Amino acid sequence: MIHESRNIVIHSYDDNYRKFGIATLPWSTVSPSSGQRVRVTKVALTSGSAKELQAQVDAIDPEDRSLDVLSICGEWFKGGGVKTGLPVCNIQLDYNVDDRTFSAKEIEMHHKARAVSAANTRDFFLRNGVSSPIAAFVYLPAEPWGWQGGAITSVQYHGTEILDAPAAERGVEGHDIEKRLQLDRVSIANPPWATTPVAERSLYREGWTFVAAGAGPVRSWVNIRSPRFMFEYGDDAGRKTTYECYLYRVISAYRHADYLIEDLYVKGTPNETPATPVRFNFAAHYFLKMHFGEERRITQVPLIPDWFTIGSEEPPRPGFGFASSAPVTRIDHPPSDYSNPEGKKAAFGWQLGYAYSVRCMHLFRRWTHVPDLENETGRAWFELIYRPLKARVV
Repeated sequence: MIHESRNIVIHSYDDNYRKFGIATLPWSTVSPSSGQRVRVTKVALTSGSAKELQAQVDAIDPEDRSLDVLSICGEWFKGGGVKTGLPVCNIQLDYNVDDRTFSAKEIEMHHKARAVSAANTRDFFLRNGVSSPIAAFVYLPAEPWGWQGGAITSVQYHGTEILDAPAAERGVEGHDIEKRLQLDRVSIANPPWATTPVAERSLYREGWTFVAAGAGPVRSWVNIRSPRFMFEYGDDAGRKTTYECYLYRVISAYRHADYLIEDLYVKGTPNETPATPVRFNFAAHYFLKMHFGEERRITQVPLIPDWFTIGSEEPPRPGFGFASSAPVTRIDHPPSDYSNPEGKKAAFGWQLGYAYSVRCMHLFRRWTHVPDLENETGRAWFELIYRPLKARVV
């Protein structure tokens, strides 16, 4: 074991105190030479604001060390200024690194263990601590209904189902079996000379697979991988390369948070030598089956297409807020391909713009008036997506 220490500065782009803040940075910028087996042993605040600081390091994708990430969370960060983003605290991060070298046999056994784990894994329960207001069930197979692949099939808000809140008020039975939050399709743009502008693939009729998962003082998370889809790229000289592609969803429940955070990326491996995976720009599409009653109100600020809300004033006043680092180009209610007429009042779909990687927030509320839901979602978009805390090594 090797013990290391780093000094990190956190910046806040806010004029006011933040009750809760999350800062992330690639682990390679903290400890470029270390392996993936890292344990944070201490986070000490040396100057500035914030309290109850926690940190953890996660290997998001065991096949891609560039995605290893350090996450730091804390409470009551003072404002550093929207325009200036002044540093608000300095911390010392101590951690231990397992510097062992592993034989080829040990590496082979590790991959076999992962393969067995992935084959036997059907669902995950995400919750960060027993007092966390949010818990989510992530379901991988498409069966038994044929459309559940990779869906969040249940979200509990303060211990009660929120995707079908009216039924949950009556008890634990009789909830809508279709309720879910799902990434149901993905698009990759073709080059300008192609005959069609985009290649679009449906992702919900087949099962998803497990990639990695973790839990610590900052968050509990799981990385799941979509069914395989093929993308053919043809250059302007007529040469074609076929890529075997997957979309990845890293779904996280953070400490004390009443929302889920989701990070998306797409990787493709060419059918040529060397078969080096590459990242693609992509556009994701979401589907939500959530009950709001007979009267539903969708709010989206025209000049800020990065967030929207769906709320209701009917008891128990359920609310959903979405924010993303990619703009929401359209919200359909119901989506044109939704086939159940009886459930169309609770069906929503929205398309995101193209991006190299995407961070999304899913916020849930009960007994919240629509204007309050709008204000809280807009504030969460600013703090978590548009102007999150920034961390850097000094």
